[in-house]
Amino acid sequence: MLTASLFAQAIGTTSRGSAGRTRGDATASSEELAAILACERISGKPYRALLDNEWTSFGHEQEPMAKIEYLERTGIATDDAGLILTDDRKFGYSTDGEAEDRHGLGLVEVKSLASARRIAEFLCAPDKREWAMGQFKPQCKGGLWLTNRAWLDLIVWIPSMESVNKHFWSWRIWRDDDELEQMEEQLWRFMRRVDGLEAIFRAPPLQDELISLGLPPAIRHGAPTEQPELVAAQAATTTELPLSLF
Repeated sequence: MLTASLFAQAIGTTSRGSAGRTRGDATASSEELAAILACERISGKPYRALLDNEWTSFGHEQEPMAKIEYLERTGIATDDAGLILTDDRKFGYSTDGEAEDRHGLGLVEVKSLASARRIAEFLCAPDKREWAMGQFKPQCKGGLWLTNRAWLDLIVWIPSMESVNKHFWSWRIWRDDDELEQMEEQLWRFMRRVDGLEAIFRAPPLQDELISLGLPPAIRHGAPTEQPELVAAQAATTTELPLSLF
């Protein structure tokens, strides 16, 4: 399952050619994520738990305070909600809060900044809204897509800046069905890459690979020299597996 917090990584493409890539190719980060999802499908284990860190815990801890500040500033209360999944369970979104105002049903997404580097990037940005959209809009659009809500209020929360009144920033993102349709196409393109990798990972070893594995002749005997399903899977994806995964 791909959650909305990873949509930006999944659909990321290169803006210019470099390191054997041409403009518009999937980024190395996107390719790595595709491999991680393929590994998860096969192992049945949450491979991405390795990606969790102290900043994730910090965000969970700070979320209630950010929503209290949001209520005080806007008068809009938020309700907790669980994980929302597509019927095929391929995509999911966990909102930080459901809300409602005169414009209809909406969502709240809180992004807590803790690292000095991220705080500096944001506060020094000439256009803070543009910075926030560049970092978080794909996830927000994913929430609007999966929940069918009309709007989402994105909150950038920096508790360490409260003494200078720069701890709370918020912008509203309106639903744009054309944007969501384009994003959905990009996500399905990514999922096809995951499918291709999964097929390669699951395919039986070739004859020379069996020899490399050191299997006894009795097991190697009669192993196929070519496998149409593997060839087809390899043709379906041009993903180059990052060595860091292994």
